[in-house]
Amino acid sequence: MPPPLTPASRRRARVVGWLLLGAALPPSVLDQGLIFGPVFWVATCMSGAGLAFVLLNVSHAPKSKPTRR
Repeated sequence: MPPPLTPASRRRARVVGWLLLGAALPPSVLDQGLIFGPVFWVATCMSGAGLAFVLLNVSHAPKSKPTRR
């Protein structure tokens, strides 16, 4: 299992993610036009979020020691 991310690397990954999302909008508008470009972009973002949600729920949790209460 990889080590946890530091706050600085999490912040950097968040900024890069938002920049990539923003950078994906212009090609979508250029390809689909001003009306359907943003609609296609939002649909693509939602599909990616849904896929990530499904994959994270299907993947097995890391093995951990049971806790006693």
